[in-house]
Amino acid sequence: MSLIKAGPGRGAFRGLWVMAGILFLGFGIAASAPWWLGAQVRKAVEQSLEIRLNGTLEPVFLKPAFNLRGAGFTWEGRVRLISGDVSVRYDPFFLLKRGNLRVRISGEALQIRLEGDWAKLQGVTDAQLEHLTADLGLDRSGVREIYAMDVKSSQFQFQIVKSENIIDLHTRRNSP
Repeated sequence: MSLIKAGPGRGAFRGLWVMAGILFLGFGIAASAPWWLGAQVRKAVEQSLEIRLNGTLEPVFLKPAFNLRGAGFTWEGRVRLISGDVSVRYDPFFLLKRGNLRVRISGEALQIRLEGDWAKLQGVTDAQLEHLTADLGLDRSGVREIYAMDVKSSQFQFQIVKSENIIDLHTRRNSP
């Protein structure tokens, strides 16, 4: 015989604790998922483009996106982001697609330095971008596809538009 008898309310009290534990665990997973996914996307972008991203990663809650505050990077021989804040949106199912990742990178008031052939093509080295929007398909070997790109500064404009497997390249140098 048991000395402790389960009364009519004791089973319900235990059920509340189990439910609270499940809710707490679910909230913990939901709260940490944007941080973890953002870090995975950041790592994939760094590996694909062979760059090192600097800046503070701030995930956007309930959206597949993050912001990099005080961002900076060097893409050897192409461009260096000196300062600015960048937003990155991504496909949250990229881990299931064997490393294929689609990212949309955007930012305003970015300070950049063009390097190598890109600097020669535009005739500019240092520039303040009014806005940047890049929609890219990445894989482990680099940029797989450019869906769209729009870069605008007071010194130059650069635009790539993809439509029905045709890429139109528009570049224009603004006169001083």
